Amino acid sequence: MRLVLISVILALGLPARAAIVEQPLPDNAYISIDGLDWAWASPCAAGTTLESDPNIECGFDLTYQSQFGWHLPTADEFALAPNRTEFVFAGANVPRFGYSPEGTYSSTDPGGDLACASAYFNTDRNTCDWIDKQFSPWANRDMLSGRYGGPEFGYETLVVRISAVPIPAAVWLFGSALAGLGWFRRKTNLEV
Repeated sequence: MRLVLISVILALGLPARAAIVEQPLPDNAYISIDGLDWAWASPCAAGTTLESDPNIECGFDLTYQSQFGWHLPTADEFALAPNRTEFVFAGANVPRFGYSPEGTYSSTDPGGDLACASAYFNTDRNTCDWIDKQFSPWANRDMLSGRYGGPEFGYETLVVRISAVPIPAAVWLFGSALAGLGWFRRKTNLEV
C-alpha cells in the first residue's frame, strides 16, 4: 500500500515530459522554399521558461534531428524565413481539427492541414500555436539578437536545413559516374 501511495504522489507531483520522436521528419511535416527546408519546431523559444512558471523550461531539443542537417537558422537564412501561412497545405502531417500520428496538433484552426514538427523537436509540447504566431514574431529573431522581449508564449521556433539534392540531379550524377567507369574500363581493355 505504501508503495502504491508513493507512486501516486510521485506521478502527480513530477512534471511529465514527452519523448521526442526519433525518426526523420516525414516530407509533409516541413516545407521547402528556395533550396531550404523549414520546420515549425517548437511552440516556445529554445532556452526559455514559461512566464507563468519559471521552473518549466521549453523542451526544445536538436540532439537527434541535427544528424539530418536541422539547425537553428543563421541570420542570413532567417532573412528568408517563411510566413506561417506557408505551413498550411493539403496533406500536411497535422490534419485540420485533428492530430498527426505522433500526436502533434495545432492549438487553433489554421484553416487547413498544418505542417508542424514539434513532436520531433520538443519534449514538452506537441503543438504549433497558430494563434500565437499571428501576434508574435518567430522566436529565432530574438535568439539571433541575444534577447527575448515580451512573454514566452507566442514565440514559435523554426529550424532549417539545406534541401536534399533533387532526384533528377542525383540520377544525372550517378549516370555520369557509371559512364566514366565504363569509359575507364574500355580504355584499360584497349591498352591490354
